[in-house]
Amino acid sequence: MLATSIPDEVRKAQMILRILTPDEYFVIDDSQAIQSLEHAMEVLDELPEPLYQQFAKPDKNDFAIWIRHTIGDHDLATAVEMTAHDRKELIRRLEARIAYLEQLLDDIAGQLSLEEQLYQAQ
Repeated sequence: MLATSIPDEVRKAQMILRILTPDEYFVIDDSQAIQSLEHAMEVLDELPEPLYQQFAKPDKNDFAIWIRHTIGDHDLATAVEMTAHDRKELIRRLEARIAYLEQLLDDIAGQLSLEEQLYQAQ
């Protein structure tokens, strides 16, 4: 991995994993809103099926639209579009994406730490 590509990857992963501002929340109803991808897993797991289906229609998946335009993760949004009918699969894809991005950030942090140690040793 080139050092010049690290900041872009870090910035993108951090942006995707961030806690959103209230105007970016995915509003379920007057009492519930999704505040991040991680929070989405919890909310989607507890959401009544009729309410879930209201947002996850085969012809228009509001979760995928929110992930693409607000979260900024086009890859995940595409995967979510393909799983509109299956809430458990959607949650599994969210879990996998979050785990991947967190691991990426950990790996890059470790790499940067190693580079810093090598620089200081010179």
